[in-house]
Amino acid sequence: MPLKLTTQAYSKMLLHAAKYPQCAVNGLLVAEKHKRKDGARDAALCVDCVPLFHGPLALAPMLEVALTLIDTWCKENKYVIAGYYQANERIKEARPNQVAERVASRISENFSEATMIMLDNSRFTMDCFVPVLLIYDHQDSKWKCREQSTIQRLPPSGGRGKLLNEEQELAIVNMVIADNEMKLKDIQSRVVEDNLVFGNIAAISITSISRTLAKHRVQMKQLYKVPFERNSERIKELRRQYVQRVMELEANQVPHEMIYVDEAGFKLAKRRRRGRNIIGKRATVTVPGQRGANITMCAAISNNGALLNKCVIGPSPTTFSCF
Repeated sequence: MPLKLTTQAYSKMLLHAAKYPQCAVNGLLVAEKHKRKDGARDAALCVDCVPLFHGPLALAPMLEVALTLIDTWCKENKYVIAGYYQANERIKEARPNQVAERVASRISENFSEATMIMLDNSRFTMDCFVPVLLIYDHQDSKWKCREQSTIQRLPPSGGRGKLLNEEQELAIVNMVIADNEMKLKDIQSRVVEDNLVFGNIAAISITSISRTLAKHRVQMKQLYKVPFERNSERIKELRRQYVQRVMELEANQVPHEMIYVDEAGFKLAKRRRRGRNIIGKRATVTVPGQRGANITMCAAISNNGALLNKCVIGPSPTTFSCF
């Protein structure tokens, strides 16, 4: 009889075995019964599986209680116990043992198309593209393995198609690159309002935008405030002149003493502290060098130690009046 497994049932079996690689694991398959109009049975769809034990599997009292409870739950929800799965403790051992055959035979007494599934531990990989199942059918009072060629993945079906094409996804990424401070709601508004690039998008969720950004390696980061003139040509020239002057003083034979004056401002204008950009690049936002009144600490030091330190209210130009 054909057997179909949902993604949930298949994944739970694999995860159960992967969670306890040092133990044998087992469980039950829960299926829906489908009937055609002529009364013939269609393929059983296993919608879920119920993990039972890991470790010693030959626990008759606990297994009896588990079967009774699961059977009661299945009757209440119009399901049926359609099979049994097991993964052995050893990697290269994928054949059913006596416990697996007895439990599967017990299930087949109530469901004639019952199936036994053995998980092949040697096929477990991080991707698991190749099916790791060995399916056994009850024929002539024996459990016989199906041919491996009859096990295949069903093509994906149903669900909504892809919302954004590649060009539209790159357009959203470029929005963030141009403005690292942009919020997801702002991106959402611009996408809906743009009838040129996003003409086919009438609505888009914030979750879809976030997923698109993550796909292109754009993530939330801390915003770094970069003043407009920090790397301007004028500032670079002043730095060069300063370094040249210090080198001349160092070369001078006349003894001299250097006094270093510096200041640090606090409580600058508040801006967003986190933004988005491509992984490997900083998320930056341009801010004015001075904006509003600040609490400024100024200090002067020399080779002999600190000469003066003082806190004043105001931007840096007023701090030099304290010297």
